[in-house]
Amino acid sequence: MSQTIFDGLVQEIAVQQYSVSDRFLVFQLLTKLLTKYCEELKAIGPQFIYGLIQLIEGERDPRCLLVVFRLVNSVVETLDLDPYTEDVFEVISCYFPVLFTPTPDDEYGITKEDLSYDLHRCFTASPHFSPFIFPLVLEKLESELLTAKIDSYKVIENICPNYGYERINEFVAQLWTAIRIDALKPKLLE
Repeated sequence: MSQTIFDGLVQEIAVQQYSVSDRFLVFQLLTKLLTKYCEELKAIGPQFIYGLIQLIEGERDPRCLLVVFRLVNSVVETLDLDPYTEDVFEVISCYFPVLFTPTPDDEYGITKEDLSYDLHRCFTASPHFSPFIFPLVLEKLESELLTAKIDSYKVIENICPNYGYERINEFVAQLWTAIRIDALKPKLLE
């Protein structure tokens, strides 16, 4: 049953062409499917991961993104992403760092911090993201934007304990260089 529903979503619905409220419902449905029928979705294998990427790619509404980030986090923690590990990373990494400013009349109360927190959880969910996250973080550390640097350091702080030395070792020298450069820039904190 879950495969039939999922196949229908992927094959029959161009999610990004629908209204925000409809997309929100689709992402909630996917979350329920994963929660209730995880084993069946595991059996679908890589097709599920590929279909999920198609459904969430290009999402831009903050309310939907919160659901998407939580869904991706659950998928990454529960399912095998191969051969789409890099694709899953790419579909969520485009939101880093989160540059969201809520409107004064935002009825949902979603904050930049909410989005950042859930996006960071996606990054920490799998050490298989290490070949992709470290180059991204190092690139953002070269930015002149203080928010990009701060978010990058938060990601480093969160992923290091989860990834382990073997996955971090390759990037330690570059990370240390970036940290030294930032530490010696007195204008950075002005």
